[in-house]
Amino acid sequence: MRRRSSAILGLGFLLAAIGCGLPEGDAGRVNRAAARPSILLITIDTLRADHLSTYGYGLPTSPALSGLAERGTLFENAFSAASCTAPSHTSLMTGVMPSFHTVGAFNSKFPLEPEAATLAEQLAAAGYETAAVVSNPVLGPHLGLDQGFEVYDSDLRGREQNRDQPEQRVEAALEKARALLASPAFSGERPYFLWLHLQDPHGPYLPAAEAPTLIEAAAKRDMGEDQTVLPVGTDQSGYRAIPKYQVLPNLEGRVAAYVHRYDREIAHLDRQLGRFLEELEATGRLDNTLLAVTADHGEAFGEDGFYFAHGHSVGLDQVRVPLLLVGPGVPAGGRVSAPVSNLGWYATVLNIVGLGGDSAYPSLLESIAGSEGPVFVESLGQVGVALQGRFLRRDRVPAEDDAFWQAPNPTTGGFWKPLGRQLVSLPFLTGRDADLDDLLDGYLRRARVGMRQAADRRRGEIAHDDEDLRRLRALGYVN
Repeated sequence: MRRRSSAILGLGFLLAAIGCGLPEGDAGRVNRAAARPSILLITIDTLRADHLSTYGYGLPTSPALSGLAERGTLFENAFSAASCTAPSHTSLMTGVMPSFHTVGAFNSKFPLEPEAATLAEQLAAAGYETAAVVSNPVLGPHLGLDQGFEVYDSDLRGREQNRDQPEQRVEAALEKARALLASPAFSGERPYFLWLHLQDPHGPYLPAAEAPTLIEAAAKRDMGEDQTVLPVGTDQSGYRAIPKYQVLPNLEGRVAAYVHRYDREIAHLDRQLGRFLEELEATGRLDNTLLAVTADHGEAFGEDGFYFAHGHSVGLDQVRVPLLLVGPGVPAGGRVSAPVSNLGWYATVLNIVGLGGDSAYPSLLESIAGSEGPVFVESLGQVGVALQGRFLRRDRVPAEDDAFWQAPNPTTGGFWKPLGRQLVSLPFLTGRDADLDDLLDGYLRRARVGMRQAADRRRGEIAHDDEDLRRLRALGYVN
């Protein structure tokens, strides 16, 4: 799909923001933009940070990402805004937490409002060539994230096993990216913004035949590390069972076998992505490019009783994600332990390009310099906050609120579960006391206002069914 960007910021404003006089016409704008870095964002679906060897996992799942981390800065405790694809990516592209944009915490139930100021729109108005390759149908044009992209490739030719749902493997996505970068539009006259979304290792876990075998993992687990066997679930929730769409032949519900396949998918993606980045390096494409690699959310491997599923909580298994940053102004070999949100990507890009703009979180370069503040995460059922080495999560509504908990999840067919309050220390950090409950209370007050405002902006455009209305009322969206 192709969509012309809407100029949400006037040209004069853009140029004033970088302290320059007005050039004449589009040619002047293109010339000014040519000195700016290109932007490459790679988001990997369903990727837990703690299953990357880059983050200390005991198996060699991500040697290519480890090499990339040596060239830039790795954030050891990075968080996604949400634990499912649509709200997380929408927040990445708008700099706005889910409660404050019209997609909300729902997974592709509602679209992004056309008036939203997306990163692609702002970069396009500043003279950037913009393109996206996405591999998950949730991110199709109906979601509204195509705003500002000259090319938005969501044409998915593959099919997912067990569900009649389109998808795209890493090889196909990277071939599309190679073709885009070889096209005349990406000849180098203008800097580019390319968003590349990779679906692997989202379930069903079906690693390619040539994926690394990680024999060490298979041997270790076969010797008895985890002999848990689960029944097949009646829905897709993964609560104490294998989600229906994850059921694979010959695995007999063995948790260790599923985890091993997940790891192999990561290793295969890492190998393919490493080759792609080596090609860009060899052709000079990375010489003046700001590159980020992150994920939209993680995956449950038994935490809170859920298996091979996401979206049901904001536990660390769900929202602690990888984040690597490489490019102009980014220290090589750096590591940041303090918690950050990957939403900081939005402000990072705008600041480096010279645009400025509002964002829920400051530039990641400020975090590299030592700045630290609370990091919030949310799902429909929970909210959480990380600060000073501790992470607190709580249910969003009381356990006795039947209006919320007894409304079925339209995505999985199951139900969210009240999970209570949990306080944990973050990896690589020593936990320090902080009044996290007060911070969460304050965020929830602001979020309720934001949700009502978002609902007002949607009103009249989207019809709600009875279950939607029950849940929206419980969350404070509608009266």
